[in-house]
This record gives sequence, C-alpha cells and structure tokens, in this order.
Amino acid sequence: RVDRRQRQMCIRDSINAEYGAQSIMRTILLLAVISFVLVLSGPIISDNWVALADVLIDGRLVERIHLWTDYQDQKTRLDYEITETRVRYSTINLYKNLKSYEIHEKTHTCTVHPLTSVLRPVFAFAANATKDSNPCHSGVRVGKIGSLWYTKNANESLYLCYDDTEQIPFWVEVVTPRDHDYIRFHAFLPGIPPADVFDLPAFCNSTNNKDDFVRRHFF
Repeated sequence: RVDRRQRQMCIRDSINAEYGAQSIMRTILLLAVISFVLVLSGPIISDNWVALADVLIDGRLVERIHLWTDYQDQKTRLDYEITETRVRYSTINLYKNLKSYEIHEKTHTCTVHPLTSVLRPVFAFAANATKDSNPCHSGVRVGKIGSLWYTKNANESLYLCYDDTEQIPFWVEVVTPRDHDYIRFHAFLPGIPPADVFDLPAFCNSTNNKDDFVRRHFF
C-alpha cells in the first residue's frame, strides 16, 4: 500500500513538474513576443507639449523659439525674436477658428492671417515608422546620438531623431514638394500647456486683417 501511494505521489509530482515547465516556457515565449513587438514599434510621443527649439520658418532657421502645442484644443503659440531687428513677436494659432495672430507687444499691434487647415499631430507618424540602421545626431547636444525613424510616401517624407535614454525627441523634419518643416529641440516637456498661454491680448480685439493665407503643418 505504501509503494502504491508513493507511485501515485511520484506520478502527480511528475505531472505538476511537466505542466509547470510548460507554463514557464509559455511565459518566456510570451515575453519574447512582447519584446519583439516593442522593438519593432516606433516611439510614442505626446502631441501636447512645451518646448524650446530652433524652427525652420519660411525657409529660415529661427533659433530658440518657445513653443506651446495643445493638439486636443487645436492651439499653438510661438514666441521668438527676429535676429536682425531684435524685435520680439508672438504668434498664436487658433486652428478651430482658422486664424493666426501675429502679435507685437512693443507696438501693441496684432495682425490676423487666415489659416488653411487644422493642426496636424507632430509625432503621430513615429509609432508606425521604420527604424533606420544608422543613428542620428541631436544637432544641439555635443556627442549625443539617437535612433532615426522615418516614413515616406508620394506626398511627404517624415523623420524623427529620438533620444532613447530620456525618451524625448531630438528633432523632427517633414519634407513635401511645397514645404520643409524642421524643429530641433533644446528642451521638451510633454503635457497639455496652461490654457491662458493662448489668451489673446486686449489690443487684438482691433486687428489688422491680412488676406494672405498662412500654411502651418505642426505649429
């Protein structure tokens, strides 16, 4: 009777060990698949953000622009200085109203331009982008390199240089037959900016309206 009981216990232990090993193998395989998928997936970056950046505007690189982007509410703001004149400007783009306000605080002037489209997300393409085999350089931080992600079609080419360590963008670039947009980040903070950043000054109630349309892609 003792031998029979021992045999039953041995069989039970053998079965438990077999199923335990299978369970461990399934877990290992699942983790391997998840890791593989994560490697293939591109960076996921919030399209609500605040940044200090160099931006290509109308064919010229304007350095150290303060940018605020509220993608959900379709609003952006840029604060910048024209190097030659040392004149500071603010531009507030309200995409829901299709209006862009060029604000000159010193002279209390406000010029409004019509916008031609809604605000596009800057980083949405990256999640499904292809990773280049070569790294990319930050452009502003000496010796810092990141991973280069890109996607191309007949209408546009999009590139992202990504800091894998801090998980923030180094720069993003969009090239189309008509436009060339480029943003190189000195500092980047994800999250929805404060709402009052997009408040228009009182003197914008009396605006100088311009008929020239402003084409903005991402800011």
